[in-house]
Amino acid sequence: MRSPKKSDTIRNDCASITQKYRSRFGRGRSTWQIKGRMDEPRIAPKPTISRLLMVALSRRLGESRRSDTEKTMTAWRFWCEMKPEIALPPAYSFPQAFNYLNPEKNSFYILERDGQDYIQCGGEKKACTVELRRFCPDGSFAHYVIGHAEGDSSPAKIQMSAGDVTVEQREVLTHWEAIDLFTCFYENQEFPEDYRLRLVDM
Repeated sequence: MRSPKKSDTIRNDCASITQKYRSRFGRGRSTWQIKGRMDEPRIAPKPTISRLLMVALSRRLGESRRSDTEKTMTAWRFWCEMKPEIALPPAYSFPQAFNYLNPEKNSFYILERDGQDYIQCGGEKKACTVELRRFCPDGSFAHYVIGHAEGDSSPAKIQMSAGDVTVEQREVLTHWEAIDLFTCFYENQEFPEDYRLRLVDM
């Protein structure tokens, strides 16, 4: 959901997540960049994209950060499973990039801002899921799955190269919807009102 109190909600969510996650994942780094094994399966919570691909992506990615001169004073990095660096708009568009989303060899894209906040998409063009992570000043973070505000909340599977991800049915998006969300994040705009954020325990 999006409302005038969104920032307050995010701060409250961040405060509720303990400092143990900082020591586990590292401050200011995407979970997909951390070396180590994946978490063991647990009854709850269900696996997210970050858990399934932590190991797979750590083999591919370095510590480099790139600055996008089109976005003043903001360091952006955009990459996918098959390519560690992708040009950002206007040099290369999100629709061009997401055209290669597929569940077998190139099943996720990540857009990271200033080495901390990021949005990520996983799956295939006709059925994908989008997640958002936002960091707080104290280093804690809140992790969300983005879905439609209304719809079926029953479980649904998203196929990815590292295995299936379970989300709610209303959180199964098309790649065009993912493109819209990535564009909002990149342009520092609010997500449309017909989307909601579901906080997940990492």
